[in-house]
Amino acid sequence: MQWEFDSKMTPVSNMLIILKIINGSNFCDDGWYQEVQECQSILNKQIQENSNSKDPYVRQMMELQQAIVKNLHSFSTKAWVNMLCEKDVDDLQKSYNAYHDYYYQHYSNEEAV
Repeated sequence: MQWEFDSKMTPVSNMLIILKIINGSNFCDDGWYQEVQECQSILNKQIQENSNSKDPYVRQMMELQQAIVKNLHSFSTKAWVNMLCEKDVDDLQKSYNAYHDYYYQHYSNEEAV
């Protein structure tokens, strides 16, 4: 698996995974938890690989990814103990929306996810 951040394609792949996690949050089965863990690993690895980037766009995307990782952790932990509520889903959705919107400000000619 390639961990390097591709400023054009990687955010779209991340967004598709995150949307699948959000949309599956009513089921929270073993596959869902595995997907959450894999997503966290991917995002964290991308953040690590790009920690020294001088590109302001990449730096901002990594900050937005950090917010998603934080919300994903809280989200999956609460789901594990059956304490997931609508606010948790909303918080993850908000961090996703910020990531999505920032990406499409820079690639506005691309089709939105």
